[in-house]
Amino acid sequence: MPGDPIDPTTPLGLIADLSEVMLLIQLPAYAAGQVKIGAEVVVEGESGRGRVVGIDRKVSPANQSIEAKAFFPNQSGRLTVDRFVQVRLVSQTDNTLLIPKEALVRLKGGDAVFVKTSKGYEERSVKIESESMGKVRIKGYLRPGEHVVVVGAASLKGVVAGLGGE
Repeated sequence: MPGDPIDPTTPLGLIADLSEVMLLIQLPAYAAGQVKIGAEVVVEGESGRGRVVGIDRKVSPANQSIEAKAFFPNQSGRLTVDRFVQVRLVSQTDNTLLIPKEALVRLKGGDAVFVKTSKGYEERSVKIESESMGKVRIKGYLRPGEHVVVVGAASLKGVVAGLGGE
């Protein structure tokens, strides 16, 4: 009530600078090895870009997700505490490809994938960048639109090694 005494431990108000907000982003567990500090983030319906500043790689047992933290400029002033938003991580043009682990084969002491071509299948050497939850991020000579063999990659490895088939 107006005029009543105030206890010294009672908060009178909250002062907040919302010109920049921290986003707590829930990501699927398989993304743990793919998201990097410094990755750009975009909030749907907002202008500007933020940056990932932290990644908790501990998987939540409740929803099998990890949490990333990002700072985002709140230019519109519409972002408030405890508001849910849609966030998109901007692709980090690092020329990598995320494939199921089953598509990866060991050939000639290195890692490779098979790619479908007009003449059949072709072996391509790749380098493993990261691996998590049955997915592998690879880098290698792969062109946009090429189809990487997932089912039957082990059989093609046998054909290349001369273990059967043509």
